[in-house]
Parts: sequence; structure tokens; C-alpha cells
Amino acid sequence: MSYDHYVIPAAACSDPATAAAHVHSQLGRSPQPEAAAIAAAITGHNLPLDDQRAFLSIHPLAAEGDMVVVAAPYPRVQDARDVLVAEALRAGYGVFDPQNDVMIDPRSVREGMIESSADGIYRVIAPTAVTALVHRLRDEDYLVVAIAEQRYIQTQRRGDAYALEYRDGSPDRHLGTEVRSAAEVARAMRLWIAGDATQLARLRWTKVDL
Repeated sequence: MSYDHYVIPAAACSDPATAAAHVHSQLGRSPQPEAAAIAAAITGHNLPLDDQRAFLSIHPLAAEGDMVVVAAPYPRVQDARDVLVAEALRAGYGVFDPQNDVMIDPRSVREGMIESSADGIYRVIAPTAVTALVHRLRDEDYLVVAIAEQRYIQTQRRGDAYALEYRDGSPDRHLGTEVRSAAEVARAMRLWIAGDATQLARLRWTKVDL
């Protein structure tokens, strides 16, 4: 079995339902030039004769309409994601992961990294992806959103609550709190990503001593 990602135009990246509908509308259509170029770029990174480095289930990739379906063997999902996200964003396209309802909208991404204990690494920060990944956290799972080594926000699910911390460059700016829902965590993380310190400060933060 393979794990599928879809590279789609930015206009189709509003939400998972819109993305899924767009994917369905493009199946079987003749390739459009922009999508064909992305398919070729992703294919160019693949090494089909090297079992340890090949990350595509189908080589070469072919576009369908204005999208590219990227199927990867499960052990190579992270390798495929690293390549396809970079190539999609370089072309101004987004990425949809229907397995997890994760959306990377090129119109709102910023530099940084998302690390999920359950779902691996995304080498850009996409607020829509953060929301989806927070809602997927199971007990003891964690999620980290990092802009730099000493600038990050992170959460861990602990039963029905979530430990939430952020660090803003130094030990004296390492604060923590506890919230009761995934929706609250996702909102706080989006506020932090947006740099909205006023709204973020409304939570009851205390200094974290490591």
C-alpha cells in the first residue's frame, strides 16, 4: 500500500473539503503545463533503482489536470514529503494529505518546522496543518512548532488535557500553561505563529523552570 499526497493549486487549499473536491474534479484530465513541471521536478529527485533512497511508488510521476498525485511507500513517506512540499511551494502550489486532513496552503506558510511525534516532520510552518495535527494527538503524543532553536511552541497531550509551552529566545521567556481542548491548543499555536502576543497573553502562563 502507498501513502498519497496531492499537489494542488493554491486556490484549492482553503480547507480539506475544497481540496478533496478539487482532486476528484481533476482525476483523468490531461496534464496542464504547470502541474506537469512539478511532477517532473519531484520525479527528478527519485532514484528508482536504489531501494534505500527511492521514495515514489510510481516512477515517473504524471500530472492529472492541474494536480499531481504523489504516492509513496509507507517507509519513505517522510522522504517523499520533504521533496514534494519543497517543489510544490517553489511553484506556488499547496499540498493536501487526505489521510490526516493536513493542508499546506502556500498563501500562509512561513519558514520553520512542525514536528509531530505521530506524523513526522513538515519543514515549513502552515497554520492549517498545525490545527489538523493538534486534533490528531493521542495520549502522550507531542507537537512542536519551531521558528528557530530557541523560539518554539510545543504541546503534549496528557489524558484529557494538554500541556502547552512556548519559548521566546531565552530561559526567562519560557512559559507554560495547561488547556483542556485541542481547539484551545490549536488557537494558541496559531496566535503564536502570527505573533499575536496580546491574545496569547490571555492564557494563564507561568514560568517554566528546567
